[in-house]
Amino acid sequence: MKSIHIILVLLCLLASEANALSSHAARQTLRRAARRSGKEALTGVSERAAVESLKHLAARHGDEVARLVRDGGLEMLDALPRHGDGLVRVSRQLTPQARRVLALNSDQLMPLALKDGPRVVELAARNPGVFPQALRLMDSEGAGRLLVEVPASDLPRVLRYMDAADNPATRELFLQAYKSEGPGLFQRIPPRLVLAGGLSASMIHGTHRVTAPAQELAQAISRADTSEVMEIAEKHVQVTRDRLSLWVFGMGIVLVLVVWRCLPKPRGRSRREPEIPKH
Repeated sequence: MKSIHIILVLLCLLASEANALSSHAARQTLRRAARRSGKEALTGVSERAAVESLKHLAARHGDEVARLVRDGGLEMLDALPRHGDGLVRVSRQLTPQARRVLALNSDQLMPLALKDGPRVVELAARNPGVFPQALRLMDSEGAGRLLVEVPASDLPRVLRYMDAADNPATRELFLQAYKSEGPGLFQRIPPRLVLAGGLSASMIHGTHRVTAPAQELAQAISRADTSEVMEIAEKHVQVTRDRLSLWVFGMGIVLVLVVWRCLPKPRGRSRREPEIPKH
């Protein structure tokens, strides 16, 4: 029995050695990875160390690691020891373009990919430059949420508005406002207004005060709840009436001032020297 066990172990070792990544294949992979990274090919001690590292990773995670490194570049070779099986598992589900983005931002994107799935990485790859800019404005979790929650067509505008925000709290408030109102928020807070004075919390709150009643009514109508619609309408009628009365009063004052300015002014009597009676 012992001899059979020994033979089986030797066969397994020989099989694993046959399937292991050869030094030649590792060097070829590293040359392609260097081109992907826009760098010169490794030579000398650096190349030998990289070859051994790649062979070790291939023995641990499988020969597929070579393809991941070719697509991700030398940055993928550096990231694999840090993130291990998780990075291999996520990278297998990505396009070559997304693997490159993941290799460049592995420390920020890996927690998001493990939490929300590989689509976060694909979204970052489809919108070049967005993820680094988002990381400049918020933490990695917030940047990932931005990619998932905001359509690609609105991402540039959202980032411009957030860049104009006066503090991080205003950025978060703006995201919440966009989530509830959608692209219509850009019309209620026009770009010229933001460019002139930046984005503040008071601007966003002011927009919500105007739009909240309409949104609440729309949601109730969509649920076809008549009693709820009437209750919401009555709650906001008084607010609208007060605003209308104030507007009418203000316009009345303006009208009076305009009419008064347009009326002809009475001419003042000119002072004349008293006439000296003739004798």
